[in-house]
Amino acid sequence: MDDDAVKIARQMYRNDMGLISPKDLKKYRSKVGISQRDLAEITGLSPNTIALYEAGEFPTVANNRMLKSLFSNDDVLKEYLIENGNQYSDSVK
Repeated sequence: MDDDAVKIARQMYRNDMGLISPKDLKKYRSKVGISQRDLAEITGLSPNTIALYEAGEFPTVANNRMLKSLFSNDDVLKEYLIENGNQYSDSVK
């Protein structure tokens, strides 16, 4: 398959499985004004994992579920920050 066919196949799989897209993840981070490193810290994922997801890797089922809950409800992020605020670096606070 050529590169375009691979991209189409990956997007079809992502759609069929209900997986977040790299574009969705970048858009969310931009919306709330946080870096990859900050999102990793808040969610407990590694910065490398966030970078891989933004580069097109498929998230695990559990990580996909958590990230989708963040995307769909702004209160989820607020709860993370309120409940665990004293554990985060200054860039997240």
